[in-house]
Amino acid sequence: MSPIKTVAAALLFAFLGACSGLEYEAWPTDEFAAAGYQTYSWRTEPIQNIAGSGDPIYALDPIARAETDSLLQAKGYRRVDWNGDFTVDYIYAPGLTSGVMGEEASIITTRVGVRPNSSVSQAERDNAIALGSGVKETHNLALQLNDGKSRKEVWRGIITKIAQEGSSNKPSRSSIKSGLNKLVSQLPSAS
Repeated sequence: MSPIKTVAAALLFAFLGACSGLEYEAWPTDEFAAAGYQTYSWRTEPIQNIAGSGDPIYALDPIARAETDSLLQAKGYRRVDWNGDFTVDYIYAPGLTSGVMGEEASIITTRVGVRPNSSVSQAERDNAIALGSGVKETHNLALQLNDGKSRKEVWRGIITKIAQEGSSNKPSRSSIKSGLNKLVSQLPSAS
């Protein structure tokens, strides 16, 4: 295989890996589009890591702000320091979700190792439930847009990513970027 094809294949797999596992939920954009917004401002100041903490919010804040600014400006919105037509804010929260299908589950049953019409001991059933389809850690990022005058929320989009076993507690730049891109792409361009 030629070096160019090898590099192209590696980039494709890296891109697909970065996008996998993201779930999106967004409000309809009707109310946002009807307002005819032109400018925006951030609702809060950037977070400063004065104490040198390793909390993931300090790594996420500059990435989320820069990517959101870039995406909104590409849609024709102009950032102002104060009193924009709408304000932007985000909420980052690690969380937990239950009822997630385990990696070893089959299409017949969501319980690992449990097959219908077979004799499986109660201990095997309990282990399958406990180890296969239990609670999973998630990284959740909500992008929130509020009307600049009324301060009422006019649109929200949420990205949820199930954390991989043994991964760091910090969300990756590529998943933040692809998630925000997916959310902001649903918004109309500035009129």
